[in-house]
This record gives sequence, structure tokens and C-alpha cells, in this order.
Amino acid sequence: MKVPDGLSPIKLISVIGTEINELGLIAEKFNNYSTGIAQDLVDKKPTSSKPFTTYLCPPNLASFAVSVYPTTPGELLALFRYLKCTHSSGPDYINPSIVNPLLHLTAISLAAVINCSLSSGIVPAPLKTTKVLPIITSRATKMN
Repeated sequence: MKVPDGLSPIKLISVIGTEINELGLIAEKFNNYSTGIAQDLVDKKPTSSKPFTTYLCPPNLASFAVSVYPTTPGELLALFRYLKCTHSSGPDYINPSIVNPLLHLTAISLAAVINCSLSSGIVPAPLKTTKVLPIITSRATKMN
């Protein structure tokens, strides 16, 4: 484990009278402790008969105003030029490097879908999903 200059790693902790000197177990004990703090606070919080909204200020509705303007196929094509073309597919498993040269063919339909979604307030479920893949770095493997 690499430690910043001027600091030394923790070599020993005592948990309920038991001394622990293995770095992995020390890290696990710190993680368990720090992830349990929030639940401990919730468990100790006194109960109230008032709803949480009692403690909130009334909203300033003017601050929630949002203006949305329809998009155009030309605007979408201009935005597409700034996107990094990768080979990483999304939840649809379509390779972007294959689709990128064909975007001019789909811009009209895509603009219609976006404008319909904005005007109706309904976003199709597939557009709300994402695919997240963790990237394992050499630093992460050294820590395990």
C-alpha cells in the first residue's frame, strides 16, 4: 500500500479489546465503522409526531421555472460532432462507431422523439437506463 510522504500507515488498532495488525482487517473495521455511522444516528434520532415538511420553508415557485425549447435535427448534428466516438456500447448494445456515420439519417426522427418527450413530459424508459462497467485499475488490484 502506497502511503503519502510524511505519513505512516496504521499498523495496529484495538477493537473492543482485540488488537488487529493485518492491514486488510484494519481497513475492513474502518469501513464497517464508517458505514455504520449513519444508521447509528438514525437509530438514536428521537421520533417526532410532526411530518418532515413542518420544518421546511415554503418553496419559492418562481425559482422552479424551467423553459424548454424544441430541438432541431441541425442542433443534434452539431452536438454529435462534439461527442467522442467510442466502441463502448450502451444498454442497447449498439456500437457507437457504427452508428456515428449514420447519424444524419436518424437526426429528424431523434429530434421528433426528443421534442415529443419534452412537450409531454414523458421520457421512454429505455432512455432512462445506463450501463455502468467498473474499470479495474492496477492500484485497485494492489489494494486487495
